[in-house]
Amino acid sequence: MGDLHKSLARRAADPVRRGIRRYQLGMFFFYILQFAHEPVILKIRNLRRVLLVIEPRVAFKLAAQLLRSLFQIFEIAHSVFSSFVLTV
Repeated sequence: MGDLHKSLARRAADPVRRGIRRYQLGMFFFYILQFAHEPVILKIRNLRRVLLVIEPRVAFKLAAQLLRSLFQIFEIAHSVFSSFVLTV
């Protein structure tokens, strides 16, 4: 009888509809968070052991700096254009 209880405890995924279980979805998000703390291998070139390892935090910082500079450029252009419109 113990086996019957185990079989009814969780339903299997439906392979036709590609359904997944709720706890599998939770594990997927856990793995995404785990990858944010592990280094990422960017290049393997010429079959040599040349690996550039950059931590994702560095990539996020670079993206934030890029967005900040684009925002500052937009701010400067907006202030120049708005002062030009006000003087005309």
